[in-house]
Amino acid sequence: MVKLRDGAIDETIYRVLENVAEVAFFLYAFLLGIFVVSAAASALRSGVLARWLAWVGVALGGAAILLGAIAPAEGWSIPPMMLSLVWIIAVSVSLIRHPVHVSASSNAVL
Repeated sequence: MVKLRDGAIDETIYRVLENVAEVAFFLYAFLLGIFVVSAAASALRSGVLARWLAWVGVALGGAAILLGAIAPAEGWSIPPMMLSLVWIIAVSVSLIRHPVHVSASSNAVL
C-alpha cells in the first residue's frame, strides 16, 4: 500500500517506480527494434517493399536496439523509436497503396 506524506509519494516507492519505468522503456525499445529489424529483413528478402524503405527499417530498428541497450535512461533511443513508428506507418501506407498478391501456386510457407 502506498503511504502518502503531505500529499507526496514516499521516496522509496518513487525510486522503485522510476526503476520499473526505466526497465519497461528499455524492453519497449528492444522489442520494437527487433520487430522493425525482422520486418525489414523479411521485406528485403521477399522484395515486398522498396529496397530503400526496407534498409531504412533495418537502420532504425538497429539504432533502437543499440541505443536502448547503451543508455535507456539518457533518452538516446527516443528518436529512433519514434522514427520506427513512422516507418511502420509508411510501410502500412505502402502496402495499402501497392498490395502484394500471392498466387496459390507460389512456394510460400503458411
